[in-house]
Amino acid sequence: MIEILEQLPTLYLWLYILLGVAFLARGVLGSVGSSVRPATIQGANIAVAILFTASLSVHLFHFFTRWIINGHAPLQSKHEVFTCTGLSMMLFGLVLFLILRMWRARGAVSLLGYGVFVLITGGGGILWTALGMIEDYKINNLVPALQSGWHPPHVSAYMLGYGSLGIAALLGVVYVLGSAGMWVFGANSWWRHLASKEVDRWTYRIAGLGFPFMTAALCMGAIWADASWGEYWFWDAKETWALISWAFFLIYFHLRYVKGWAGLKAQLLVVGGGFMIWITYLWIHVLPASQASLHVYN
Repeated sequence: MIEILEQLPTLYLWLYILLGVAFLARGVLGSVGSSVRPATIQGANIAVAILFTASLSVHLFHFFTRWIINGHAPLQSKHEVFTCTGLSMMLFGLVLFLILRMWRARGAVSLLGYGVFVLITGGGGILWTALGMIEDYKINNLVPALQSGWHPPHVSAYMLGYGSLGIAALLGVVYVLGSAGMWVFGANSWWRHLASKEVDRWTYRIAGLGFPFMTAALCMGAIWADASWGEYWFWDAKETWALISWAFFLIYFHLRYVKGWAGLKAQLLVVGGGFMIWITYLWIHVLPASQASLHVYN
């Protein structure tokens, strides 16, 4: 059974690659407009739906089957956490796909929207699955400190939060690139589509879905620490950077709601928050001072 499971990441990696190609083809077809027959668009929609469903189904099957074999949530080793991050981003990609009703997209919105989903698939499903496949597939026993009922919900909440906010950061990068392009080539250039109100709204929506998960993860971690060690917070390197990441998005939502911030200033905050998450998630694990932390992946 283990040998079969080891092959599943390769399968859903290829499915994600095919899905990215299908997204690109659907975006191009939708942008052409009336010159494409409705039946062709419908066929492209069906292909996207099948590949989206198949890739997520195989990925979810791998995740839960490994959970059963492990006897605990597969959220400890680098292989487990990296592939779970890809799964989280693709699940939120599906949510965004449904919210935006992308199967109706036509014209410039079609090319821009599906281009964003190519980016999500490449930076989510494909990249994180590939990174996970590089790491050792071995199944580890949980260290005593992680043998708690708080482990699955705490780490799962972080994965869901990071997945959603990671997508928001990718959208923020798209917006910032569009703004830079407009500054260089003019406000009426093609770059205006990247720095559009649609992208700004998409960023806000997907970040709004993920922020409660990140908040819940912080709270559960503090409660778990108090129950285990008698202190809510230890200023561990990863704890500190996680708090900084959360603060970036808290400021973003506050300014967006209270001050009415939108556009480039707000997007820069989202990109900054995404960078903080990147530091929290990966860079902190290579620092010598952080190697004694219980938050470092095996």
